[in-house]
Amino acid sequence: LGQNVLASLPTGRGFDTYLGYWSGAEDYLTHDTKGAYDFNDDVRHSPGNSSADVTLRPAVEYNGTYSTYLMTSRAVEVIERFGPSGSSPLFLYLPYQAVH
Repeated sequence: LGQNVLASLPTGRGFDTYLGYWSGAEDYLTHDTKGAYDFNDDVRHSPGNSSADVTLRPAVEYNGTYSTYLMTSRAVEVIERFGPSGSSPLFLYLPYQAVH
């Protein structure tokens, strides 16, 4: 995903928020990959790509919770927050870890 460069992360590519993994081969419950925790809850504050524009946060409070449930819950929150009469279109990209 290019996680070593802020501009390569989803919030650096125009997404307002991002919940998920930066790497690959993560455990569905512990969110661990190769001995490191890799489940992030990132938020964009302004349009730039500097560290002041985006908050990158390891979401350690989700350790032990199945990733599909977490991602579904966040998608529902985003949709409900958007509301039925939004002034701009909503684009929600939801790539589940459990693809099979």
